[in-house]
Amino acid sequence: MWYMATTVVKSRNLIVLAAFILPVLLSAQPKMDSLETALRNVSSDSSRVLTLLRISDELTFADYPVALKRATEALEIAESLQIKKVLPLVYEQMSDLSTLGGDYTTSLKYDNMRLQLAINLRDSLQIARAFNYMGNTYFDLGEYDEAQYYFTQSLNIAQALGDSLQLTIALHNVGTVFKELQQYEIALERLEASRNISQLIDDEDGEAYSLDEIGGLYVAKGDYSIAEKNLLNALALARQRDLNDLEPRALQKLAQLYTAMGALDKALAYYDTTTRFHKRSSNRFGMAETSVGVGQVYLKQGRYKEAIILLEETLRDAQLMNARTLAMDCYRVLSGAYEQQGDYRKSLTYYKNFQAMQDSLYSQEMVTKMFRDQLRFETKTRDSEIAALSLANSKRGSELKRQEFIRNILAVTVALTIILLFTVYRSGQRRKRINTLLLEHQDELKRRSVELEQLNQVKDKFFSIISHDLRSPMNSL
Repeated sequence: MWYMATTVVKSRNLIVLAAFILPVLLSAQPKMDSLETALRNVSSDSSRVLTLLRISDELTFADYPVALKRATEALEIAESLQIKKVLPLVYEQMSDLSTLGGDYTTSLKYDNMRLQLAINLRDSLQIARAFNYMGNTYFDLGEYDEAQYYFTQSLNIAQALGDSLQLTIALHNVGTVFKELQQYEIALERLEASRNISQLIDDEDGEAYSLDEIGGLYVAKGDYSIAEKNLLNALALARQRDLNDLEPRALQKLAQLYTAMGALDKALAYYDTTTRFHKRSSNRFGMAETSVGVGQVYLKQGRYKEAIILLEETLRDAQLMNARTLAMDCYRVLSGAYEQQGDYRKSLTYYKNFQAMQDSLYSQEMVTKMFRDQLRFETKTRDSEIAALSLANSKRGSELKRQEFIRNILAVTVALTIILLFTVYRSGQRRKRINTLLLEHQDELKRRSVELEQLNQVKDKFFSIISHDLRSPMNSL
């Protein structure tokens, strides 16, 4: 059973937390009802597995036991019927849930099963994703050389595929490893590169994760103002985008920041909120990590007995999970706690354990190997960039020739258009002149017609007079 530290938090903090969580739960209920209805009405096995996975995903941070139950149902159906197109998704969800439960052995089992399936299917994208998941599990265990290996493999595949999303994820993960090794410049370079790609492809989720990790890096460096700005932005984005796994991580880092700044009450409030999130999702590793932070705050407040009890409980949990980095932190903090209590023998024992674990985790051989692998990767990347640049120059030359050809075609088209327009204009002017002449001719004809009419009238009158004048002599004759 995990030891949960109980901290006294002002009622205002509880109200703020309730005001945030309650709308989320209420808004999620209609979606869950529709998914449960869809589950009852699905006809195909594949649809049933996918619906079970969606339900599990929705409940991961709200009702962990039910989420695990639904994922297990999906696993049984997919494996019994060998529905290979959905099995990678099932293994991914089972790995996530195992990690949250602190069962890293089971998590690695599903990661390996997923990787083998992706290799059998020759699905490069799924292989890259499987490498990332395995790297994350080894990272949580403190196996940084193994984590770096899998992250770099994922990065190589993402580059070969030209998959920007997978590339930004892999770069981010490589940056986190170097951050843990306190190689801050290299880490920041990788994290900023990942963030830039996220911005280019409008990956808002990636932006949030980058801000969170960059904020944690500046906490480690002691640049607290920059760290706070990045972490608050990451927290705001996590809430805006409903990133349930990121929000407690950002809260945890903010608690660490305020601990370092000496704002201990504020740090405890953030740790308490973080613990509530981890408790909802049964995240054993997260709860243990938070307990270490709370223990450090207790030490700063002079609450040595409470700190020691909490840290020793957390150490046992870390050892059960084989979480070496977490155990190392417990040894380090406990060494300081017993030193302040005046128990130098226990302090030395814990310090020796801490030093031995640190030498194992951060051995010079491991760091050298990682830098060598990174140098090899960077060399390969530069070669790829040179090849890509040559190809780009070749394409640019072809593009320039094509543009020149298009310009020539356009120039000829414009010239012909001008000639055609000029011809049409001249034709129009000629037509106008002909119409004018025709109108004038019609007017002349009308005038002559009138004159002829008048002459006919005169002629008729003249013959009328003559006929009258001749009638009398003829009658006399």
